[in-house]
Amino acid sequence: MIMHDKNYIRDIAERIKSKVDPSELPDKGLDELFDTYAVLALSKGGSVTNEDVHDAWSAWASKYDPTNSSLVPFDQLPKNIQSEDSRFTVAIREVAKSLN
Repeated sequence: MIMHDKNYIRDIAERIKSKVDPSELPDKGLDELFDTYAVLALSKGGSVTNEDVHDAWSAWASKYDPTNSSLVPFDQLPKNIQSEDSRFTVAIREVAKSLN
C-alpha cells in the first residue's frame, strides 16, 4: 500500500536505497538520486528498465558528476556498464511490488 503523507517520496526513496550496498553509492546528492528512483517506482513499477534507471541517473549526474564518461544515452554504453544499473533496477522493482 502506498503511504500518502508528506514524506511518501522520501519513504520510497529510503526503501530503495536500503536495498543497495552503500559502498556502491556516490558520496553526494543521494537524496536527489533516490528521489528520482522513487518516482520510477511509482510511475513504472515492475516494468522499470535499466535504461530508465540510467536516464534518471543521468539527470542526477548532469548536476553532481557532469564530466562522467557514462553520461551518454544508454545504448551508447558498453554492455558491462549497462549492466551496472541492474542492482538499482532490481531494488526499484522490489519496492514497487511492495507498494501494490
